[in-house]
Parts: sequence; structure tokens; C-alpha cells
Amino acid sequence: MATGVVCHPKSSVDQGDAVVRPATLVGTVDRRLASCPFAPVNRLTDCQQLYTRPKLEGLMKRERVSQVVLVLVGFLYLAWTYPLVESLWQSSWLQKHQDAFPMFVSVNAVLGVFLLLAVKQPARHRSLIAFGAWSTLAHAFTMTIMSSEAWAHGMHRKDSPQDVVIIGGIGLLLLAVLPAKEPEPARTERPHSARTSVQPNPAGA
Repeated sequence: MATGVVCHPKSSVDQGDAVVRPATLVGTVDRRLASCPFAPVNRLTDCQQLYTRPKLEGLMKRERVSQVVLVLVGFLYLAWTYPLVESLWQSSWLQKHQDAFPMFVSVNAVLGVFLLLAVKQPARHRSLIAFGAWSTLAHAFTMTIMSSEAWAHGMHRKDSPQDVVIIGGIGLLLLAVLPAKEPEPARTERPHSARTSVQPNPAGA
């Protein structure tokens, strides 16, 4: 007597029961599952690769753009080291009455160093890039108010308005390449252990 699985073909009901070996049946099911676009398989299917490939390419392009912008802005801010040294050399800031200039330039120079350090992994330095963007925009906003006040008093502020446009553009550029927030890992709550209450046996039980 042959062992196997009895199947009824759909094409003809009048035919006798067909005996199919288990190995043949498993092979047929595996082929059908592999051809199905929504087959629940353990490995990554071709359909999943097609869905995730454009997203990964977009993330990689965005990261490269962020790295290029960070390099340019980082070196630009680092270049403030030269006017800083020139201002502090032989106390030239006293002669020009530029008390705040060396302090302001030193902050930008240090920010440039850290922006260059963030080039390798921009997503892990999101807070630093956000600080660089918003501090630069705050600087441009402050210069805008100063230029408006000078114009209202019939005066012209030096390097205005080109410095406002340049600094504001740098801030908007850093804000545009700001990496997205990484999704927080899902928290798994441990099931509370069932507490069993031990009741004393009644007397005489």
C-alpha cells in the first residue's frame, strides 16, 4: 500500500484519488510561496528589497549632502581663527575699540571645529548641528535689528546688509540638512509575576 497524501484534482472530480508523496508536495508549496509577493518567509524577499532600496538611497544622498555642508561651514567658521589671532595680537582690539569681537569670533571658531568632527556621523550629532543652525539664525536676526535701528537714526551699519544675508543663509542651510530624529526603541514591559497568596490551613483540617 502506497503511503502519501490523498489529493483531489480540481480539473476532474471523477478521477480517482491521486497519491502524492510528501516530499513532492512540500517542494510544490515552497515554489508557490517563493513566487508569491507576500509570502511569509524568514529571509528578506525581493519585494522588501524593492521597497527599502529607494528609501536607503534617499537617506544616503541626504547624509552626503549633510557632510558636504558641514565641511564647508566648518572650515568657514574655523577660518575665524585668523581674525581672532590678529585681534588679540598686540592688543589691537583696544585700539579699534572692539571689545565683543574677539569673544564672538572665538565661539564661531570652536563651533567650526565641532562641526568638522560631526562630518563622519551627522545623525549622532543632531543637537550640535541644530545649535549651529539656530545660533547662526539668531546672529542674523540680531544684525537685522541693529541695521534697522541704525537706518531709523539716519546711520548705516558697516557690512550691512550683505552680512545679514550671508549669515542667515548659512543658518538656513544648516537647518535644511539637519538629520531627522532617530525613532526611539520600543519599550518592552515585563509581565507582572502572578502573586500567589498562601492561606493558612484552617484548624483541624
